[in-house]
Amino acid sequence: MTLKELPVILKNLAEGSKEHETACGVIALRSEAAALYETEKYDDALKKSVEALRALREWPDYSNCEFRALLMGLMFDISETHYMLKDYKQSEKEIEMIFKMLDPLLKIDADRFNEYHILAMELSTRILRSRKKTLDLLAKQQINTGVLYAGGIAALGILQALPEDATAWNKDRITSIPFWKRWSTHVKKGPVWDADSFIFNYILHPYGGAAYYMSARSQGCNILWSAIYATGVSTIFWEYGIEAFMEIPSLQDLIITPFAGTLIGESFYVLKRHIVANGYTLFGSNLLGNIVAFIIDPVNEVVGIFAGNPCRTSAAASRSKASVSLTPTPRSLTLSLTF
Repeated sequence: MTLKELPVILKNLAEGSKEHETACGVIALRSEAAALYETEKYDDALKKSVEALRALREWPDYSNCEFRALLMGLMFDISETHYMLKDYKQSEKEIEMIFKMLDPLLKIDADRFNEYHILAMELSTRILRSRKKTLDLLAKQQINTGVLYAGGIAALGILQALPEDATAWNKDRITSIPFWKRWSTHVKKGPVWDADSFIFNYILHPYGGAAYYMSARSQGCNILWSAIYATGVSTIFWEYGIEAFMEIPSLQDLIITPFAGTLIGESFYVLKRHIVANGYTLFGSNLLGNIVAFIIDPVNEVVGIFAGNPCRTSAAASRSKASVSLTPTPRSLTLSLTF
């Protein structure tokens, strides 16, 4: 993407004047910002735009039309850059300022500034859509988190029913402590190096971390936020949450679950995209594709059963391929439809 050319007319400024000198300096800084913006170095572009804005303070007459044009153009750059940085709230504030600056400029020269007015309206629309998308994502993630909580409680019940040698839980000792005191007692003593079996520490916990990661990643979150989400769920929800009622938080689990879960989860994400792109099939098998999809992304697949899954809708559509052919005969045309 590129930034729009500034709507300033240098020939309206006397060459050699303070106004002309300041305008040239601002335009030079803005060119540097535009180059950074094109290479997607948005933080650096923002700093350079702010530097240009500060240089504009040297302008001797703030009522000058070219000063206002430069100011409005720079504010649009900053708003656009904040949008690319996903700081929609700040971008929206700047768009409001731009509309206020445009009102008098449109009265002075509508032909010159009308394009910027249209661009500002388009950016405002993009901000609203992006904020709605973010809110929708948060709502979906709340549902996923609720499913994880319910699944965690169910998993705790299953673990409690297992023999002591499977979980390394001393049930007599645990149940001798009142339920409401267990959590604080265990949390105060942790974290510790646990003696759980290999399958729990190095297979099930990494898989659980990958499921947490996929819960966010499949909803559209990037790698960083998905990793943060997986870390938060594995630490707060499981180790210092549900599981702390039964045992002291584990040092291995605090490290292995989110880190191994992120690495495995990203490979799950690539595989899931492949499965979805091929109509929920894997190696030509729809059954295998669905089974693997549920294994690598259990939360989103379970939620999709009840709330609908757009990936499955598009997959079903891709499998319903239709073709049309026309076959000429001596006296007519034969129309053939294949579904």
